[in-house]
Order: sequence, then structure tokens, then C-alpha cells
Amino acid sequence: MRLRSKLYIAIGFLFSLVVALGALSIYFLNRSNQDSRSVLQANLNSIRYMSDLFDELNQVPLSDSSHHKIEKLISNQEHNITEEGEKELTTLLRKNFSGLKTDSGSKIRMEEVANDILQLNSEAIQRKTNAMERSTENALIWLSFIGGISFLLSFTLFLNLPGAIANPIEEMIESVRAIASQDYSKRLHFKEHHEYSILAQSFNTMAEELEKFQASNIQKLLVEKSRIDALINNLQDPVLVLDQQNNVVFYNDAAEKITAVSRDQILGKYIQDVAVNNDLIRAMIKELFLTKTEEAASTLKIAVEGKERFYQKQLIPIKVARTGGETAEPMGTLILLQNITTYKELDVAKTNFIATVSHELKTPIASIQLSTQLLDNKRMGNLSDEQSQLVNSIKEDAARLLKITSELLNMTQVETGVIQLKASGVVVNDMLFDLIERNKLMAESKQIRVVREFVGETDLKIWADEEKTSWVLNNLLTNAIKYSPEKSEVKIKVEKKEKQVWISVVDQGKGVQPQYLDKIFDRYFRIPGSEKEGTGLGLSICREFMEAQGGSISVKSEYGMGAEFVLKVGLST
Repeated sequence: MRLRSKLYIAIGFLFSLVVALGALSIYFLNRSNQDSRSVLQANLNSIRYMSDLFDELNQVPLSDSSHHKIEKLISNQEHNITEEGEKELTTLLRKNFSGLKTDSGSKIRMEEVANDILQLNSEAIQRKTNAMERSTENALIWLSFIGGISFLLSFTLFLNLPGAIANPIEEMIESVRAIASQDYSKRLHFKEHHEYSILAQSFNTMAEELEKFQASNIQKLLVEKSRIDALINNLQDPVLVLDQQNNVVFYNDAAEKITAVSRDQILGKYIQDVAVNNDLIRAMIKELFLTKTEEAASTLKIAVEGKERFYQKQLIPIKVARTGGETAEPMGTLILLQNITTYKELDVAKTNFIATVSHELKTPIASIQLSTQLLDNKRMGNLSDEQSQLVNSIKEDAARLLKITSELLNMTQVETGVIQLKASGVVVNDMLFDLIERNKLMAESKQIRVVREFVGETDLKIWADEEKTSWVLNNLLTNAIKYSPEKSEVKIKVEKKEKQVWISVVDQGKGVQPQYLDKIFDRYFRIPGSEKEGTGLGLSICREFMEAQGGSISVKSEYGMGAEFVLKVGLST
């Protein structure tokens, strides 16, 4: 079997596993979504009807309008019966309502019946929630089982596939080294029939030819030149080779295809003369004629056969040590364009995938938050201590998931380069006041005092995007509160320095170890040993938002003595 076929089979198999896992995940997510809807529909309507009924019954005295509303609520409840025993209770409620105007005890009986309906639907919600949890557990078991099988198979491929590809390459490397050392007796022997065998046959043929012409240096050089010409000319990536005087000495088929310049028009010519009439060649050689302070784009976007492609440009100096010389001398430049279109497309697909998934997750997370708020509402019934703990745990998890999805959406905005700024004059004092109020409960829970300190002027205004700058400061303040000890102080210091305003957030936590200071703003980086909460994107997004506004963010810390994050923002005129 050819090596290409083996790779197709292995990669296709891994792709099938990924598709299977994705399909199972979508199936179980859809089923969980349907279960959650069944919990939130009819039962919640009944609870709402009974809550409104209590409100109307508490009106003293009962007006005709109240009677009409009670009649409507009972009618709605009669059309919303879903649980066993609910129909009898609703009938009893209607019966007591009939005697409400004449019998003073009817009101009390109606309240008792309404409370029973409330209790019945609350228990139904709990029962359906438990069923949904069991369904989720089953889904996790299946996904874990399939994932485990996928891991074992992938691990098997991981152990075997690299060796199957690399071992023959290593053998070929050793053989090529032997040939380079003028040991032309070296041969390659591969038993399997695939591309390596074909390459080995070509290699052996070359070695035999070199042995024949070993006595003739001229013939040997010609063969070597022909081999190199053939290898480079068959490269899929465009290659352009210049000599010391920047004259074109080599130009392969791929380069001719994308530049639309024939060999006759370019070989032996001074490259700048050709570049005058060709924008692409001018972009390829631009770095050769730039000063040290200037920079040229390393990625080129080129339309080839009506399709947009991306190439990574590399300028490789050619240096050769002359016979008897100790140092290599420059002999020209090799310009290589590596096709990175596939990687660009994958990067865009990854960014779009993250953005889509994060956006779609916001809705169910918000639904979870709403459900927990309803469960925590005392009008729906009192929860036990254990139930309250579960509800609070769900609230915390939902808030954390919502924060993660927001960070991922911000990161996709950063990666796509479409950060939309709405810069204006922002009063620092007002922004900090709102920020402190927003985090007041979090600080009070740890008895932490958040203070503002202005060095000099107190009415400073900055030129910035208020929403994004506030987001950055909020991220820094919540981190400072989170990592500060109880009964400590977090300080926000503001100082004007020349045409900038420096806003510092200082905490009294453990601080950052010196070896991590230069990595703390990297994407997905988390300090080892810190809490496993969040995505590791927050500080990276902070840096991107500040740099997009022409500002900056930095950190100073002495381990064990707290940390200080400093924002530098332009002063509003």
C-alpha cells in the first residue's frame, strides 16, 4: 500500500472519530435541551397562575375586577393540567370559587387548594429535573466510552504512524550523509511498496551514476546541478534565487506560475529591473532594499487561478566557505514562498467556530440562570438547605460559564482584528466609582476595602473607549479581590504623567513569581498552582484592548508582597 493511502486511511479514521463524537454530543445536547424545555413549560405556568391567584385573593375587599381575574386564572389552569391529581384539585378550586361571594370559608379553602397545586407542580419540576440529570449522566457515560475508545485508537496511531514515516526518512538521511561524504557505495532497501521505495530506487540510481562519474569532477558537478535543479524545480512552493549582485540565477515553475513572468524575461536580469513592472516580485524582494528601521510584510496574499492564497515569505542568505577559507562568504539570497493557505483557512475556521459556539452557549446559560432564580424564589416554595446549596452551585457554575463565553467572544474579536472602538472623553473618577460599586458585594464578602487614590488632580479625563477600558479595569479589580487575603485593602491609584494617565490596581495578595511576569499576558497562560477557574484569556484580552486604544498595560510584583497592574491611557484634551 502506498504511503499516501496509509495516511489517508489513518487521518480519515481519526476524522470519522471526531465526527462521531461531534454527532453524539449534538444528539445529547439536543435531548437535554428538550428535557429542560419540558421542565420549564406547563408546570411553571401553573405555578405562575397560582401565585397570581394568591395575589388576587389577598385583595381586601374582593372587587368585581378581582373576581374576573380569578375566573380567568382558574380557566387558564383548567387548560394547563399536566400532572396526576391536578385535575381534581383544579375542579375543587372551581367549586370553591363558585361559593366565594356567599361563603366566607371559600377563600381559605381556595388558598389551600392553590397551595396544593403549587406543591404538586414544584414536585413535578424536581422530578423532571432529576430525570434530566440522569439523562445527562447517561450521555456522559456514552461520550466517555466513545472518547476512551477514540483515545486508545488515536494513541495507537500516535505510537506507530510517526515511526512508519520517520524511520525511513532517518535511513535516507544517513544515506544522503554518506553520499555527501563521497561514500557512493551506500544503498537504500525498503521492502514495502510505497513512495519511499520509489525514492530509494531513485536514490540508488543516483548513487550508481555518481560512482560511474566519480573520476570526472566536471561530470559530477553537472549531475549534482541537474539533481538540485530538478528537486527545486519540482517544489510546489515558489523559489527565486539571486546572486551577490541580485541577478536572478534560478526561478522555478511555481514562481513562474504565480508571477506570470517567464524564465526568458527574468533569468540573468537584475531583479529590481524586473520588479519595476511586477508588484508581486517587488513585494518578494522588498526586504533586500529596506533600512533596518523599516519592516516588510512576511505574509503575502496572492490570487492564483482565481483563488486567493496566502504565502509565508522567507529570505534565506546563501553563504559558502571557499576552499581553504574559515568563514562563510555571502553568495546570494534564496527567496522562498511557503503556501500557508490551509493554515490560514483553519485559523479562520477555528475563530468562527469559537465565536459561534460561544454565542450559542450564551442563550442556554442565561436560561439556566433564569431557572435557578425561579427555583430560589420563595413564592415557589421553600427549599431545603441541601437544595439551596445545589441552586447556589448552579448559579456559580452558570456565571463562570457566561464569563468564559464572553472572554472567548472577546478573543475572537481580537483575532479577527475587528475591535470596534468608540473613543471619547471619559471621566476617570466616575468610571472608578461605578466600578467599585459593581464589585462592592464581592469585596464585602471578604471584608476587603477598595479605595481610590488620586495623585494630584481628581477631575482627570482620558481619551478611550469607556466600555472596553471599564472591562479591563473590572477584570483587574476582580482578580485583585479574588487573590487578596480577607480584611485587606485593594487600592486604585490615578496619576497624571505628561500626556498620559496612569491607573494602577494594587493588591496585597501573594503576587506573581518572577519567572512568570513576562508570560502573564500570554493567551491561555495560568500561573501553576492557581485556581483552575477561567480560560487564561482575561489578561491577554486586556492587553489587546489597551493596545488597540494606543495605550498599554504592565505588571510589577514582588512575590509575597502583592501585585500592581498599571494602565497607561492617553489624556483627553
